Amino acid sequence: MNNLIEILESFNRKERYHLVKMILGGFKVSDEFIALLKSHGIEIPKDHFAAMDYHIDWIYSSLVCCFEGRDEKSIFKNDGRISGSQEDVDFLIAYKDSQNKYNLIFLEAKGVTGWSNDQIESKSRRLEAIFGKEGDKWRGSVILHSFLLSPKGPKNLEKNSKWFNKWIHLDMDPSVLKFVTRCDDNGRKSKTDTNWKIEYEHTPNK
Repeated sequence: MNNLIEILESFNRKERYHLVKMILGGFKVSDEFIALLKSHGIEIPKDHFAAMDYHIDWIYSSLVCCFEGRDEKSIFKNDGRISGSQEDVDFLIAYKDSQNKYNLIFLEAKGVTGWSNDQIESKSRRLEAIFGKEGDKWRGSVILHSFLLSPKGPKNLEKNSKWFNKWIHLDMDPSVLKFVTRCDDNGRKSKTDTNWKIEYEHTPNK
């Protein structure tokens, strides 16, 4: 098997993906989001692969199986690029473009919490290890695009890694969303008291 899209699909074992696909009748990027990415210079064909919560280990494994000509039944020596962790990409889009190159789009989203440099740097290190410092490890056969999504843009975006230096507005208003927290008789937060109350979220990075 040397088709990267097919290999990515074969690793996609998240039940949430298959549940959403079964209930909603498919798992494809909407025309509206395709148009939005086109405004960023990215044209997604109708025939694409999309997945959520896709493990970074699976992405590296797929690249190795596709481009290194190794039998997937082999025993692979771990050079540190397989972490064994649950670290994932919030949403992955993959397709082959008109130049016969594979394109991978990584979408990382935050809604009610803000971005932290530590989070961005952690995933940036993983991407650099997998794709090379210039993103050209896989013989120029793979083009990587990565975006941050949130209701408000991350602060100091220009200072963040080159891997995540583009931002897309996420259409949600955390300030009107609610959550439940435990509290004492006076409404002070407490993990041990038997009371609870409803609070409102606040938009991050205000």
